[in-house]
Amino acid sequence: MTEYKRPRLSVTWAPPANAMVTRWRGHYALGGRCILFDNGPCLLVADHPAIENADRIMIGAWVNTLSWPGWAVVCRKDGSYILYNYSGGFSWYLFGPDNRLQYDIAGTLGSGSWGYIVGTYDKDAGPNNQRLYLNGTRVAQMSDTKPIDLNSAAFGIGRQVSGVADPFNGHIDEFRIAHVQRSDGWIETTWNNMSDPGAFAAAGAEEQEGGAPPPLAGAGVVVCLMG
Repeated sequence: MTEYKRPRLSVTWAPPANAMVTRWRGHYALGGRCILFDNGPCLLVADHPAIENADRIMIGAWVNTLSWPGWAVVCRKDGSYILYNYSGGFSWYLFGPDNRLQYDIAGTLGSGSWGYIVGTYDKDAGPNNQRLYLNGTRVAQMSDTKPIDLNSAAFGIGRQVSGVADPFNGHIDEFRIAHVQRSDGWIETTWNNMSDPGAFAAAGAEEQEGGAPPPLAGAGVVVCLMG
């Protein structure tokens, strides 16, 4: 049994749209239907301790890019971190460490194709602790030990929060943010599970013995957007 709790984040659209926020295990997530961000719309999340951590972070999303401009924001918290596409690829940038990982993937994804992009950082994880992934595979990495800068800025998905700047042109789905640096195996498994679940695992007949199942551990938020 999954327990859903009341919303705790302030989520709005610019321009307005319907949004439903519920709490779930360990993540904030954009789920339900994929959303078309067509050079202007933005999901705004007010500043909240749950989206701030100076030591570690993981951000992931399925993206379907319809064009490759010089700069287009998938998500950004001003002064803290940005995941964005640029001409020919994606970039994962952290304020504080002042590090930018870039990977040219336009030739891999092209225009109108889905890809699973993940950026992670853990300042205490040793060498190669800032990482960028494409479709479950680590494609870029670098090292640092500095904390991420934190501030009271809102968090935006689809463009910069301050003004209609650097808008993303394409679809975004299954957006997730967590305060943990997931392993290569965890990210690869997530990719396999979402990209082709039928080939990833085979389900047999249900088996159940007496007693209630153990409770779910952890808490987080799932953002279900009803377009």
